[in-house]
Amino acid sequence: MANIQSPNIYGTAYVDALPEHVNGVLELQAASGLLQDAPSISSYLLDRSIHTDDKARALSIALPDASDETRHFILLLAHEGALKNLERIIKRTKEIYAEREDRVLAEVTSAVPLMNDELTNIANALHARLGKAVLVETAVDETLHGGITVRINDWFYDASLRGRMERLKQHLATGSS
Repeated sequence: MANIQSPNIYGTAYVDALPEHVNGVLELQAASGLLQDAPSISSYLLDRSIHTDDKARALSIALPDASDETRHFILLLAHEGALKNLERIIKRTKEIYAEREDRVLAEVTSAVPLMNDELTNIANALHARLGKAVLVETAVDETLHGGITVRINDWFYDASLRGRMERLKQHLATGSS
């Protein structure tokens, strides 16, 4: 069974094994989409009674545009019981590509989809703060009620309405100033 460090280890090993012309992020995202859309494929890959060669043939059919390295990697994850970590491995893969391009990956979550100029302003502000180019990845979470959150590696900035309300609630509960 894969340990908690596995997404980092797997992501790094995967990127290191890829030929330069292969876009590992796109290929892993395609594999993830396939596994989410067709859960029976995940079950098939995880079934230890099915020979690896048969699984490899099935993946060649299911992911015809993927590189051999990506298909072998998916088989490895299935064999190791680490398919459940695929989204975290994709995240690590994005981080590695960003690092190699001397950029950082910023995950920006907002209550509503952000406009391009808003994303540009956020990227520029982060660039000014960090001194590196920023690759912004977005998500929408309506429970934020407004504002944004930004995560870069272990750093987290919460400028959401939900976060502000939680901080106010804690402030009022403790009676501190």
